[in-house]
Amino acid sequence: MPVVVVESPAKAKTINKYLGDGYTVLASYGHVRDLPAKDGSVDTENGFDMTWEVGPDSRKHVKAIADALKDDNALILATDPDREGEAISWHLEETLRKRKAINKDTPVSRVVFNAITKSAVTEAMKNPRQVDAPLVEAYLARRALDYLVGFNLSPVLWRKLPGARSAGRVQSVMLLFTVYILSLGFFSVALELTGLTLMESVTGAWTAIFNVGPAFGPSVGPTGSLIAFPDSAKALMILAMLMGRLEILAVIVLILPSFWRP
Repeated sequence: MPVVVVESPAKAKTINKYLGDGYTVLASYGHVRDLPAKDGSVDTENGFDMTWEVGPDSRKHVKAIADALKDDNALILATDPDREGEAISWHLEETLRKRKAINKDTPVSRVVFNAITKSAVTEAMKNPRQVDAPLVEAYLARRALDYLVGFNLSPVLWRKLPGARSAGRVQSVMLLFTVYILSLGFFSVALELTGLTLMESVTGAWTAIFNVGPAFGPSVGPTGSLIAFPDSAKALMILAMLMGRLEILAVIVLILPSFWRP
């Protein structure tokens, strides 16, 4: 009798009615593993290797699934069809294999449905697949970035702004943009003192950062004194901006300089 795992107990109860007595339907209660909130959970020196830990509240749910698999011969991962759902399925399979609750002979499949109806669930069970590796990798990249940005910047935020919650990949890059916007006040003064046009001043700041031409000197404002990024980083920054990938831009501007050597 296959074990079907969904995310919530309410879904488990409903889906169990649809599938009948031939299935055991259990809930994971959301994510079962996460990165421990300590230094080294993402190892930047070893291919960004990530250390995972089953949460205290999740241990009993993982145990319930493992116990059910002692008597049943298959595992069907039916978590939500989005990226987080795919990640939960991946975490469950990895965790259960480490517990030896499933082995190389245990059939493990992934099914998805976009509606909790009998027809949708029945149709999904007819079309099993494997866990989507690229979707899991997208989740891992996002989670690593959350950790690397938030873990390093949140303590600074707490010291400077008591009562603040945390910093992350989105908040950090928006802070950077806010600083740039505030620095426009410097440009307005520079325009009056030098007689430059706004376009000339902005172009000067751009050339000062990317070294694509002669800068306009001190009048371009504080952006002219940014870190001298390597050519490869400059190319990535331009590509990230063109693609609208702010998280990539945030990593380049906020994190990579700490790893560069003069």
